[in-house]
Amino acid sequence: PTNLGFGVCLDGPLMYGTHQCMNNITKGDINSQFDGHFQDLSEWPLKALMSRAVEEDPDVLIHMGDFIYRQGPCPHPNNNNASCSGINLPRRYNFSGSNDESEIMNFVPGSWGDNFWSWWADFFYPSLDALSSVPFFALRGNHESCSRAGKGWFLLLSPDPYPLDALGGSYCSDYTEPRQISFQHEQFLIIDDSGIEPKDHGFDGLQFIEGDCPTETGSDLPPPEIMNRFLATNPEQECEHVYSQLDTFTGYFEQIREASIESDKTSFYLGHRPVFGIACNDTKLLSMDWTLQCSLECSTFDEISALFSGHMHWRETISFANNLLPPQIVVGHGGTDLVDNYIIDRSLDGLKLEIGRNSQISVTVKEGEPDSSAFGFAVLQRGGDGEGDYTVKFRGID
Repeated sequence: PTNLGFGVCLDGPLMYGTHQCMNNITKGDINSQFDGHFQDLSEWPLKALMSRAVEEDPDVLIHMGDFIYRQGPCPHPNNNNASCSGINLPRRYNFSGSNDESEIMNFVPGSWGDNFWSWWADFFYPSLDALSSVPFFALRGNHESCSRAGKGWFLLLSPDPYPLDALGGSYCSDYTEPRQISFQHEQFLIIDDSGIEPKDHGFDGLQFIEGDCPTETGSDLPPPEIMNRFLATNPEQECEHVYSQLDTFTGYFEQIREASIESDKTSFYLGHRPVFGIACNDTKLLSMDWTLQCSLECSTFDEISALFSGHMHWRETISFANNLLPPQIVVGHGGTDLVDNYIIDRSLDGLKLEIGRNSQISVTVKEGEPDSSAFGFAVLQRGGDGEGDYTVKFRGID
């Protein structure tokens, strides 16, 4: 089932002046058997995390993307024991009084889908403390792609001007240009990578199995496998589309490179998907993200001090020998379920990476540290005098 909420639906129920889409849901639908694409929210401490982040007295709060996790209903009947049945409850309804199971219902069926109920439940309500007290900006995650919660993203959070000729809640675009946010001493260079369609569903398709990751040290291992989209089995990977996305992100990275060169401020790259993330898929190490890596030139990140990303549901820090690439810092341990990566501690040290369409970038991991033991966030701090080194400290609820 779908429950878009936002869209061109002039006869749907009003929510803050915006008509909500219902997609002809009937009385019979509410009790019918269906599958739902849903991530368990029962153990997700987002409200506590956001409130704890405010206690750090930050100058600005940055969300790394993925705001909506209840994009589908809780499966009915609830045969996988997901603790999510409450999100299916109707939020508004108007029956005519008949018992006709085919009667169209005037209601939005619960807090799921791209509608304001979902956005309120998954982001705005648990973030009230932070949003009311700290300057905030956000990255667009793959959960905010046009096929998922993209219309809500452009209506509620996107910094891009809303098209004047678009009805509120009806607009979405697969791509947006890189943007630049400057402060006194630093600038953040932000890329929208939500539209990338990785090989075999990327991170979401990996198999995390305890005890199966390589136990050798990185220097004794071959380079991680790459997720070459030309070898993908998921049907959307047509060569013409892959080449088109590579051209798009090559252009975006050139804008990032130029902005970092032209500024005398410390530059940080922000993107939802890690450019140099490493994960363990069953018995093999994988390097992600292939599309981003293949869009790089050797000099793209020469003036970038660090890369910050999310997407993968753990935290990971990777530095490279001789500083040939800036550190990759993955802050993904604030989203729904933590994922056990199972990479052996320090096993990434000395691992060689071959990056790019023709493996033109060859680097060695100096130190790699993944951790999925607790929910948390990261704090970026500059030296007290505005000069010198920056530090990244990871914080949890306690």
